Amino acid sequence: MNYKLIAAATAATCAIACAPHAVATDVKDADRYQPTFHTEPRYVPLVPGQLYTESTRFTPTGAPEGTTFWVAGGGETQGVPIVATIENDTTLVVRLQFFNCDQVEAGQLHAPSCTTVQRGENTRTLDIGVKYPDGTTEYISVPVSLVADQRLIYEPVYKPVEVAHGTSFTATPFNLRERVELPTDAKFELIDPPTGWDLSIDPVTGTVSGTATDAARTPSTVTVRATFEDGTTRNAYLRISHDGPNPPEPTQPQTPPADSNGSSGSRALVITLGVLSTLAVVGALFAALAPNIPALAPYLPR
Repeated sequence: MNYKLIAAATAATCAIACAPHAVATDVKDADRYQPTFHTEPRYVPLVPGQLYTESTRFTPTGAPEGTTFWVAGGGETQGVPIVATIENDTTLVVRLQFFNCDQVEAGQLHAPSCTTVQRGENTRTLDIGVKYPDGTTEYISVPVSLVADQRLIYEPVYKPVEVAHGTSFTATPFNLRERVELPTDAKFELIDPPTGWDLSIDPVTGTVSGTATDAARTPSTVTVRATFEDGTTRNAYLRISHDGPNPPEPTQPQTPPADSNGSSGSRALVITLGVLSTLAVVGALFAALAPNIPALAPYLPR
């Protein structure tokens, strides 16, 4: 028997059979896993008084424990509406921010480019770096879509109005956010309008009309509420004034206080009658008892 031939054949067979297992032990984490972030479109509400929204978070899936992530290429790049960071090396945190592109173009705000927040979905594709427990790394593309609270996009403002006494005016709001017109599907309404100005409002455009009548006080402030398509609201304020005198303050008639029994005159009459009645009773008692008192005898009529 040719043992050398058998040994050679056995070695060749083992090499073929064992090769896949040898390759499998060399597979890196970057080749084995395919992590992703399920970034479905999300609505993000405005942070009151700010030019950015609240943050929303996305958790990765498909990665082994110990994997870390980071935003490549500057997640907080100036001039980009969607701002992204990684929290605790794992969680993707994003929000919307409004940038003044006019200031960017004028050189007052530094940014490589500028994009204004849009109504509806705002999208950005992020490059996310991934580092696996075995030390291998890769980059994945993560699309993000955020729907802005419309208060981030729209902020109606009125310029102050001054008119001659007795004349009319109109005031139309403009959007404080440059390059974005106020919406045509918002609803504008007056809130507790001041008296004497004969005010009205166009519910679609927000244009306020009025006349400074004799009863109009100056200055006055008009509150206008704008309700946007997504249900959010903003208040705008219009300061109005006229060059005429203010109407006199209303005076209240002075009347004497009355008690529960009637007027003050009636009360005085009741008191007087009571005193007289008391005196009459005392006099009658004195006349009846005086003759029986010896000390008073010299003073009594005989």
